[in-house]
Amino acid sequence: MDDLYWFLLCVVCCSASAFLAASAAFASAAAKAKDHPRRPVKVLFLVRHGESTANENPEVYKTTPDHQIPLTASGREMARAAGLAIVKQLRKDFGTPEKLGHCRLWVSPFLRTRQTAEEILDVAGDWIASVRESPYLVEQDWGLFEGPGIAVAAERHPEEWARVQAIASHQGKFWARFPLGESCFDVCCRVASFFHVVERDYRREVDPVRCLIVVSHGVTLRAFKLMWLRRSPEWFGQSANPPNCSVSMIRGRQDAGFIFGGFCHRKCEVPLSELPVETGDDRCTWHNWKPLSEEERRMRDLQEVHRLKKHK
Repeated sequence: MDDLYWFLLCVVCCSASAFLAASAAFASAAAKAKDHPRRPVKVLFLVRHGESTANENPEVYKTTPDHQIPLTASGREMARAAGLAIVKQLRKDFGTPEKLGHCRLWVSPFLRTRQTAEEILDVAGDWIASVRESPYLVEQDWGLFEGPGIAVAAERHPEEWARVQAIASHQGKFWARFPLGESCFDVCCRVASFFHVVERDYRREVDPVRCLIVVSHGVTLRAFKLMWLRRSPEWFGQSANPPNCSVSMIRGRQDAGFIFGGFCHRKCEVPLSELPVETGDDRCTWHNWKPLSEEERRMRDLQEVHRLKKHK
């Protein structure tokens, strides 16, 4: 019995010590988080890839997988122009890379976005401290309609095509999922998952990331804007893919518009005056909801009591 008593006493003491140690660690972490200021991203640049060989000739889709489609020579020059536009804006806003802080280039792992990033790095490398890739940033998956399939979908897959068109007509294009692929809603969901990585990087204590340059694809960049700026599915349905190598800027959570118009299908630079000006007035109002204060909650409860008494 004595042995059992001492054994149980040791177990209780060890458990109590472990609990106290865990409580102290939790309290220390909470205090540290409270004292540690929130350091959000200062500025973001969203860049669509340069002209690809498939943009120039859609027949490329028949022989080359979408993720392996390269840029044209013109596409590389477009990317350099986008990089120079970013440098011009950063120099105007911050003066030097040191004043900007850590700038990270995020890239979709498709070949055309990688090559776009290479050209941007070549002209803006002094401002960029690190480069990362993320599968979250890839192009929308068109499933059965991938590549040239969209042009012949009605002929090759009449039932699937009719179903997608029916859903798009009834619910809107944003919600219509391609067979074996993604809807625009699905793209928004995976882009939102990418934001957790962004938050981790700008909250770290040592060398937080304060600037992002995101090189991605048309639909994905629109999904990025919708989720980051808290826009609505209706906004997405009314928007269009930006031109190749256009550069739009976001300051914190405010859309600063396009700083570079990119290039049209004729390889001509697009004037900023021809691009839409987005004011953010179409944000979902419920995103601005705030919890009631104690006084507001008390008044609400009193009003509810009076309402119930009145109807008795």
